[in-house]
Amino acid sequence: AVAPMFWSIYYLVSIDGNAVLVLASDIIQAFGNFGVSLVLVQKIGIKGLAYGSIISVIMSWLILIPHFFSKKNSIHFKLSLSWKRIKTVMLSGSTIAMTSVYIGIVDIVFNKFILVKFGDPLLASYAIINLILNLAQISGCASDAASGFIGTYYAEGNPVSMKKILRMIIKVMFVVSGLLMILFFIFAKFAPVVYGIENLQAYEATIYSAKVLALSYIPSAFIFMYLSYLPKIEKPALGNLAGFLYSLATPIAIALPLGCISYNAMSWGFFLTPVVSLVIVGLIILKKYGKGNFPYPIPETNAQKIFNYEFAATNEEVSTVKDLILDELKASGVDESISNKLAMMVEESFMVVKLENEKKDPKRKVLCDATVMIYEDKVVLITRDNGVIFDITQV
Repeated sequence: AVAPMFWSIYYLVSIDGNAVLVLASDIIQAFGNFGVSLVLVQKIGIKGLAYGSIISVIMSWLILIPHFFSKKNSIHFKLSLSWKRIKTVMLSGSTIAMTSVYIGIVDIVFNKFILVKFGDPLLASYAIINLILNLAQISGCASDAASGFIGTYYAEGNPVSMKKILRMIIKVMFVVSGLLMILFFIFAKFAPVVYGIENLQAYEATIYSAKVLALSYIPSAFIFMYLSYLPKIEKPALGNLAGFLYSLATPIAIALPLGCISYNAMSWGFFLTPVVSLVIVGLIILKKYGKGNFPYPIPETNAQKIFNYEFAATNEEVSTVKDLILDELKASGVDESISNKLAMMVEESFMVVKLENEKKDPKRKVLCDATVMIYEDKVVLITRDNGVIFDITQV
């Protein structure tokens, strides 16, 4: 009951740019849950785990509320009921929701399978597999962080900026997943110690599994990118397919049969689940959207030309960007009068941004973004900056 409300607020605050409160909420979720559960378990037994989870979610939710009373807040609530929006939200959220369901099913199947095939000692070892598979979601952090940008660029019909942000996501994913892979591979020998595993067979199997699954982190990162990205560009069916393949189909079709051979073979089966899933999703994207849209499909645009500039709010850089945009517009055949007015608008807008920030926060370096989209019958200018919020319509 509390979780949907919490996650709604969490993502609103995240997209609105309050990274400090979001990080504090994350810390409370993790360590608050652990601490509260530990205290309550000693007092009321196993029920304390359940109450600890609920209390930590409420605490994590409350820590986000101050954002709505801060100067940085740009979120305003309005009561409305739209079945069309409800349908959109449900379709968009179905990818992650169904993936969670698939993970639950796989847990039940493999817990039962390991108990029958290998006995109690290796159940603890399977808990390590579960932990490492779940922690693979960390490598998808870049996709989550960029979700607000992707949704905005998609709504604008701006594939140029979408490609730019997706290239950044992939670079970050490689770094994060690569570091996690190295980290888990090096510290795999400590996994059975942390879980208190003393049985020799389970001890060796745990270390082996941890090393094998560490190798799967890079392909897993791409799967989590698809789970986050595809629903945001209104392709929930493809997102659901990626989730189904990764979380249910490939573990049952690959890891389970290999588990009949040996426990170590089952670990390689789990390694193959993101690899096989990624190959299938990649082939679908290639066939349906073409080479130009690989490894991620990019929606088409009606714009004839799009160009984007990133710069700091300084006199020199604003003036340079104004001149570059003016030259680009004229070279694209846009009417000279319109080109001059739009270039002037760029200069005036960002100089106002510079001046307002100097008044309110003179030490802050303000980063800006200007995108110009040329259509057959219009020219669109989109400006952004990360400075202080003010009403640009005030004369």
